[in-house]
Amino acid sequence: MLTILGSLLGFGTAFLPKVLEFFQDRQDKKHELAMVRELRQNQREANEARLEIAETQADAATTAARYEHDAALVETGGRFLAWLSGSVRPVTSYWFVGLFVLTKGATMFVFVLEAWLLYKTAMAAGTIAVEAIMIGGRHLAQSLPVIWDDPTMAMFATIIAFWFGDRSRKKAFGR
Repeated sequence: MLTILGSLLGFGTAFLPKVLEFFQDRQDKKHELAMVRELRQNQREANEARLEIAETQADAATTAARYEHDAALVETGGRFLAWLSGSVRPVTSYWFVGLFVLTKGATMFVFVLEAWLLYKTAMAAGTIAVEAIMIGGRHLAQSLPVIWDDPTMAMFATIIAFWFGDRSRKKAFGR
């Protein structure tokens, strides 16, 4: 019995190096696969970094070209053309604010006129002056939210944030 057991053990141990080699090979291939995945990830990150650098360089080149164009425009077109080019944004803003004030001012004028007419009508009807003033004033107070509404507040917040944000950006980062 011991002979048979020894024979089986000897026969089985003859395959032990191949079995160990099989498991070692699996581990090696798993490690190689992990290394290839890591290499791919590193290459992907390097490509993204190169793309970001290329985009930054393109933005810088665009800005430089824009400044060169503006400088050439000043040289060939003179100061008036340079002033005109530089005044587009402010003039557009002034026009917008002017039209806005005109529109809101006209609306306010209509409400003030209505309040005055309510006051005059109340006075003509024999109402006490204080009551007539209260009637006109109440109408005027009710009309103010129509003039200074949520879209108006949002629009002004956007414009002010743009201009002061632009100034802050220029102070922090330069042109």
